[in-house]
Amino acid sequence: MLIAVLSVAVLLVILAVAGVAAIFGASFKLFFLRGLWALLVAPAFILYGRVFEVGKADVTEVDITSSKVPASFDGYRFVQISDMHLLSFANRDKDLEKFVAKINSIGADAIFFTGDLQTMEPSELDGKEDILRKLSAPDGVFSILGNHDYCLYALNLDEAGRKAALGELISRERALGWKLLLNENAVITRTSETDSLSRPESILLLGVENISASPQFPSPGSLEKSLEGAPEGLFTVLLSHDPSHWRMEVAQREDVDLMLSGHTHAMQFVLFGWSPSKWAYPQWMGLYGGPEENGNVSGKELSASCGKDRRTVEEAPAKNFLYVNTGLGETGVNTRIGIPPEITVFTLHRP
Repeated sequence: MLIAVLSVAVLLVILAVAGVAAIFGASFKLFFLRGLWALLVAPAFILYGRVFEVGKADVTEVDITSSKVPASFDGYRFVQISDMHLLSFANRDKDLEKFVAKINSIGADAIFFTGDLQTMEPSELDGKEDILRKLSAPDGVFSILGNHDYCLYALNLDEAGRKAALGELISRERALGWKLLLNENAVITRTSETDSLSRPESILLLGVENISASPQFPSPGSLEKSLEGAPEGLFTVLLSHDPSHWRMEVAQREDVDLMLSGHTHAMQFVLFGWSPSKWAYPQWMGLYGGPEENGNVSGKELSASCGKDRRTVEEAPAKNFLYVNTGLGETGVNTRIGIPPEITVFTLHRP
């Protein structure tokens, strides 16, 4: 809709200039060549992104090596997806089905969804449940809430209505078979066969509600609450929607090894490795941090934004990793320019 409105507005401006040129006997071609053509750039970019980018998903592979990874989890693979924003899939069921099939074809051990299932309200799930229910992995699909999931942008709802809508979203998300973590933890366990003995080994998964450094976004999440009752000393993955949370309280912790976020979408615009998203978020796309003494990281098909210049925080070297996924869906303008939807595949390794 926004693309159509913008296109009509540009067309009207061009027609107006053509009319003025005709009245004063000036050459419309001269107007066009001396700058009027620039009005066509934005609609052209938006149309390109809408036609060629939003319907394809890039798969990014990341290898994480850590001495805390148990032997039975050496080679363990999990997929991260984020920011579906189902409103952007209105009338695009085939694209959503294609993405789900592509995720399942990876054959990962688990799937982690890092928030923003909806854009406005739970009705966006109507007709999409059967598609989303097909997402599957042996250890399950785990999810958290993002800022949009709190229904803050549904202007037709008052505070009570938003609270009810959030409850509806939580119920519908769990009905998909997903394990929604609301400041909670889950232990994933495997059996290790060593020296003819069988013993269970585990990794820890934490899931917090939204936590943001920006006052404009809700922050009902609690990392400490998510750790309640959790076993200590395990390789730990934290699902936290907003990457600003990493700098707030996660980067220097030794009880979190990898934090997975989304939220930024890289503002759906990346040109020659640059995005306006970097003005709002120091960590806006790809991999950051990394404890050199405890582990290392290598990437396959990682974008240029994951270079060494981004693997630090301002205050001090990080003691863990952050990965910012750029999402499957869109907000605002239903287009992506230079940054197609992303599916991230992580593989854990022992040194």
